[in-house]
Amino acid sequence: MNKIFPLQSVLDFVADLKLEEATRRLGELVSGERRASERLGLLIQYRDEYQARFLDAARDGLGREQWRKFSEVPGALDTAISQAKELLSESHQLTTSRPARLARSSWAGSRIRHAGAATSLPRRLRGISSGAEDRRRTRGTSARRPLEDRRVERRCM
Repeated sequence: MNKIFPLQSVLDFVADLKLEEATRRLGELVSGERRASERLGLLIQYRDEYQARFLDAARDGLGREQWRKFSEVPGALDTAISQAKELLSESHQLTTSRPARLARSSWAGSRIRHAGAATSLPRRLRGISSGAEDRRRTRGTSARRPLEDRRVERRCM
């Protein structure tokens, strides 16, 4: 007869919390890298579009003020692109770093590890309780019987 371990629901709950936390950490790392990559892509795309508009405007002729405005923006975009590249590099390093690998392995193996812990703890506790039951049974049949039983035997002899 298989007894239900009384703390099984608590163990399952703790395992689920740990899995959710590992999933959240891994998701934050991956989404941070994805956002940095998207931001870099948008900046590069905007710079290319701006450069095309500048060339179109230059063909039609630019005034001094328009030329100044068009010449300031590419420098700012290049600075933003270099910062976005640095951010993407840092984000990629975080995603591939040891803590991220640990988060991935924790996420991937969490269910297996927690399932093992959730089954081994009840097994160990059953072993402890069955050992106590065995000791109780053994006490009843051993020479160490209660004092009353020994007195009754002596009277009968």
